[in-house]
Amino acid sequence: MAIFTITACQNKDEYTVTGTFPNNDRNGQSVYLFEADTPFVQNYFLDSTIIENGKFVFDEITPGYPVVQFIEMPDQSFDPVLIIAERGKIEIHFNTGSEPCLA
Repeated sequence: MAIFTITACQNKDEYTVTGTFPNNDRNGQSVYLFEADTPFVQNYFLDSTIIENGKFVFDEITPGYPVVQFIEMPDQSFDPVLIIAERGKIEIHFNTGSEPCLA
C-alpha cells in the first residue's frame, strides 16, 4: 500500500518555477501565475505565492503538453515574464532594475 501511495503521488508532468531577486526589498509581495490568454485579473490567476527571502516558487502540474503562461506582480513593477510551462525546472533571476533573465 505505501509503495502505491508514493507512486501515485509522483507526477511526470510537474514543473517548478523559481524566481530570485538580488535583495529582499520585495519580501511579502505577491506574485501571480496566469495562462497567457487571460488578462491580469486577480481573481483569474492559476496560482499565487509570496516572495520570501528574495525568492518565490511555483510547483505546478502541466496538462501533459507545453503551455504558455506568464508571471506578474499586482503592482506591475516588471513586465510580465512569459514562460513555457513544461516538465522540469524554470529559473528566473531578476537584476536590480527588475528585468528578468531566464536561466
